[in-house]
Formats: sequence, structure tokens, C-alpha cells
Amino acid sequence: IMLRLLITALIAAALLLPACATRPADSESPAPKALSSDQLTGTWIAVSLPGIALPQPSGIDSARNGPPTIEFSQSRAAGFSGVNRFAGDLTLNATGPGGLRFGPIVSTKMAGPADRMALEAAFLKALADTTAARIEGDDLILTAHQAELLRLRRQR
Repeated sequence: IMLRLLITALIAAALLLPACATRPADSESPAPKALSSDQLTGTWIAVSLPGIALPQPSGIDSARNGPPTIEFSQSRAAGFSGVNRFAGDLTLNATGPGGLRFGPIVSTKMAGPADRMALEAAFLKALADTTAARIEGDDLILTAHQAELLRLRRQR
């Protein structure tokens, strides 16, 4: 009888233990997908930059006072960073699927209003800090260590 109880207890424990196990946190997020230059080709407009209020495009003055933009073409990125124009190299999937790196980035050096200069500094820092990206619908999300740095929307 003791042996039978011990065997029953061991079988019950063996059946219940897997139900108590937890999955690692990273198994819940989908695996990153490789990016292609074809997916990125075109113009993207910044729609979210944490901690910074982005201006909205408005009429004829948008090119100077609108939100930052990026235009991707092959292995290059160029655009408007808030006050100045910038350009730089783009490396896709170098650190694995979904990997994305900018640099080196060059920029014109005009001065502008303090709020626009702060916007530009935050935008260029987001590009410099980017290590990965993913596309969700019409949005391109630039990330570092799975934290969102910048969200851009494809211009139609």
C-alpha cells in the first residue's frame, strides 16, 4: 500500500509540474523578421518620438516646419531632421533578422528655434541609437533593446 501511494504521488507530481512551469519572457514576442530595402524604399514621416511633441504637416510650409522625415533608397537614408537635412548609410540585418543601423550620418548645420533644435537632436539620437526595426502595417518602428525609439508612417 505504501509503495502504491508513493508511485501515485510521483505520477501526479510528474503530471502537475509542467503546468506550473513558466515560459521565458522572450518566447512570448514573435521572432524578428528580416528587413529588405524594398520594404523600406520610400518616404516615412515621424509620428511618435517619446518625450517630444511632433509638429503635424500643414500646407506649403511643411517642408520647413513639419515633422522629421526619412527617405530610404537602397542602402542609404536621407531626410529632414527638424531643422537640417541629413544623409547616411543604412545597414540591414547585420545583427540578425530585423537588425537596422544608421551611420555614419552627416547633416547640414543651420541653427533654428530652440524647440526645433531639441526635436532635431532627439530625432538624430534615435537614429544613432537604433539597433533594430519592424514594420507594423504602415508604421516603421525603430528600436533599441526592444524599446521603441521612433515611429514613422509611410507617406502615401
